[in-house]
Amino acid sequence: MAKKNINKIKSELEEAKAKVIALEAEQKLVEETLQKEIGKIYTQIQFKKDKNLSYEEVLSKLKSELTLVKEEEKEQRLAAKKAREEAKQNEAKTQDFSVENHQN
Repeated sequence: MAKKNINKIKSELEEAKAKVIALEAEQKLVEETLQKEIGKIYTQIQFKKDKNLSYEEVLSKLKSELTLVKEEEKEQRLAAKKAREEAKQNEAKTQDFSVENHQN
């Protein structure tokens, strides 16, 4: 009886794994479709703002903007890392000072 339950569970688990894979593929397809739709709408907006733009110029502007955003994120991560390191150093100094005072 226990063996049947184990086999049944294994079978259900395999079915669930297959379902997860199918759902992930479906999600990816839906996300790609939405990205394309967003891109089309964004492009339409840019062309409404400036009728002389080309697709290449729109793409170039987007790439430049993405690069700037990535650089800002990198700077923020570095600043946060530096702040954490400084906080650790200050904490270590405080602990060293309290140990020295406690010993005296």
